[in-house]
Amino acid sequence: MPRPDRHNEIEINFFPKGHLTFLIKGQKIEVGENQFLIFWALIPHQIIEVIDNSSFYVCTIPFKEFIRWDISMKVKDSLLNENIILANSKFGQGIEELYFKKWTDDLSGKEKEAEKCAILEIQAKLSRIITENDQSIFVNTRNQNFTGINLVEKIAQYIAMNYTKDINVGDIGKALGLHPDYANSVFKKAFNVTIKQFLTEQRITHAQRLLSATDKKIIEVALESGFNSLSRFNPLFKSYCNCTPSEYKRQLH
Repeated sequence: MPRPDRHNEIEINFFPKGHLTFLIKGQKIEVGENQFLIFWALIPHQIIEVIDNSSFYVCTIPFKEFIRWDISMKVKDSLLNENIILANSKFGQGIEELYFKKWTDDLSGKEKEAEKCAILEIQAKLSRIITENDQSIFVNTRNQNFTGINLVEKIAQYIAMNYTKDINVGDIGKALGLHPDYANSVFKKAFNVTIKQFLTEQRITHAQRLLSATDKKIIEVALESGFNSLSRFNPLFKSYCNCTPSEYKRQLH
């Protein structure tokens, strides 16, 4: 991916072979054969490295559908709390591939009963992965160790850990020992957006999550997402989401 992607869906990835590296919440996450990677895709995410002959399946669940699913609150909370889940399959990769191929056929066909079965199976698969594993499947995205990552990734990680605070490009450059202009230049070359744009996207994404998953007031959402005022928050939210925060919340409910 040339730049981070985000969409209001739960994303289930399965990797039958190969090796990929994702950048999620400013942290490198390496995924290997026969593993699942699951997260709320409103979190900006990007594939930054692919080993030749790698392949993977992606199943996306619209947020509105996920909220209505009859699954345990433990499963829902695991994802709505911005956890990233990396788990090994307990079956052979051939079995998992058969499931994903079958779901693709069922969901792209015209048989309503087959579609219903596929959705129930996906619910069960998601629930099993989360409830039948211990806490080791949750990736620690609060680790502030920058060792082993490049300059651009350091900037992305710093933003991911501090975007709710009152920071700007100058603060980011100072924290990492970089001139703001140089930091912005190398970051834009890699992500195709400026640091300011990326910072705003992170804040808007956080606001969307709060509007989706909580009953907080608009002003609370704005302040907790790193905006200093509603007059700053409302027009930026509308420019990114094509609706006001209030309209966004009404659409969800």
